[in-house]
Amino acid sequence: DQARELLQKIDTTDSNKLSKLYSTHALVEFYARSYPVSIGWFMRAINIDNSDPELLNRASVAMFFSGDQESAQILAHRSTAIADSMYDLKHPQFALGIERSAEFAHLSGNFEDAERFYQQALKSCKEAFGEEHTSVAYCLNNLAVMYFTEKKYKKAEPLFKQSLDILKINYGLEHVDIATSLNNIANLYHVSGKYDNAEKLYTAALNLRIKLLGEKHAASVKSMDGISQIFLEKKQYSKAEDLLKKSLRINREMYGDENFNVIQSLNKLIVMVI
Repeated sequence: DQARELLQKIDTTDSNKLSKLYSTHALVEFYARSYPVSIGWFMRAINIDNSDPELLNRASVAMFFSGDQESAQILAHRSTAIADSMYDLKHPQFALGIERSAEFAHLSGNFEDAERFYQQALKSCKEAFGEEHTSVAYCLNNLAVMYFTEKKYKKAEPLFKQSLDILKINYGLEHVDIATSLNNIANLYHVSGKYDNAEKLYTAALNLRIKLLGEKHAASVKSMDGISQIFLEKKQYSKAEDLLKKSLRINREMYGDENFNVIQSLNKLIVMVI
């Protein structure tokens, strides 16, 4: 509210300043999760300057969060096209633009375009930031997630591992993104039937999340659920039950009795008993 009040006091007729002002209004509303209002401000800024790829990129994200995936993709593609004409492959803005197009294509289920965009984004990120930059790690991870979604596990595994290695170089061994990366590889091992490997990585992710985020955190509970499912697969029912009960207790403490996460935890316990 304070940010909105300050922005309303700014008065200018300069078109460049006005576009930036509208864009700032849009970001304030976006972070307040007022997506329709945010889009309105973004469109006012775009009406003044429709050639700024970063502005178009941000507007596409607001469109996507509002549920308008088609418009989001159109803006993302326009942003990428403009960045392509303005910058070479090594420019960060081009790399980020093409990755945004990949993400939207992926989330829309257009895997063929998503793979092509992710490959382009990966190449561009390496050129723009270097082989061991975190942007490269996240691009590798996103491509791996897409392959995982398509059940192309052999393609996904080396990408997940490359991503983890780069994150370790940048963050060390204790970072929330390291835990997420470990959890991703554990998921991959889980669906591939490599239960011992999955249990080891789920446990490592859980221990790290508890250390960094605390036990009462959604990410920590997610790792607990992963380990409990491994225990079920290995027919270690008492271990699975103990962990599911712990997960249920934490979910109740965080969300109350009528939350979806609590209901889901209860369902898992009921299914195990049956």
